[in-house]
Amino acid sequence: MYEERAFQLPTGVTLFTSVSVDPASRVLLVIHGGPDWDHTYLREPLSQLEGSFRVVLPDLCGCGRSTAGLADWQYAPDAVVGDLLALLDRLDTATAAVLGFSYGGLIAQHCPSTCAACPRFTSPLNGCGRTGAGSCPPRG
Repeated sequence: MYEERAFQLPTGVTLFTSVSVDPASRVLLVIHGGPDWDHTYLREPLSQLEGSFRVVLPDLCGCGRSTAGLADWQYAPDAVVGDLLALLDRLDTATAAVLGFSYGGLIAQHCPSTCAACPRFTSPLNGCGRTGAGSCPPRG
């Protein structure tokens, strides 16, 4: 079961996000494919992780019910990573495992080149340490 919520982020965008109600201490950030899809196709298969992970499924900017109509640069991987880090901060999540599909996999792998303090998105289901979005390049 998931709770749906629109998170207004300090980056200036709103990410529509489904979060499993599971109180698991481990968090799995799932980045959907696309770039024009939303996260809904992943909800059912990932519900099998109940009890193991608190699953976080955001719609990326321009997708689903998240902010659209932004300048082109705001859809670039660096900006998307900044949005995801801000979302983790809003969820008070210091660590997360990351799983990306298609375009989401590209975004997940892009983080290490964005800044050294970001989570390392090296492989699915590996814990990612982070020091917070404040140490990452600012959006804009």
